[in-house]
Amino acid sequence: MSEPKPIAVVIPASLWDSDGTEDAMLAEWHVEDGATVEEGDPLAEVMVDKVSMLLEAPASGMLEIRTPPETPIALGAIIAVIHPR
Repeated sequence: MSEPKPIAVVIPASLWDSDGTEDAMLAEWHVEDGATVEEGDPLAEVMVDKVSMLLEAPASGMLEIRTPPETPIALGAIIAVIHPR
């Protein structure tokens, strides 16, 4: 039996308006690398045009952070992966 595939935590296109903004800032993580998260848990704060938005876990499992806080991020960037239990 194969292990479940990791699920990417992606910066969603819905965070952007059609004003031409193409990047944002990963302000802070609300959980630590290696933490167990549940689907819907708050993961990180993302700043877009001086507005803070909460990014939630798309699935349950162990979080592997790939992008440190205070890092510029682009639309569609994978900032972490969740390894399902």
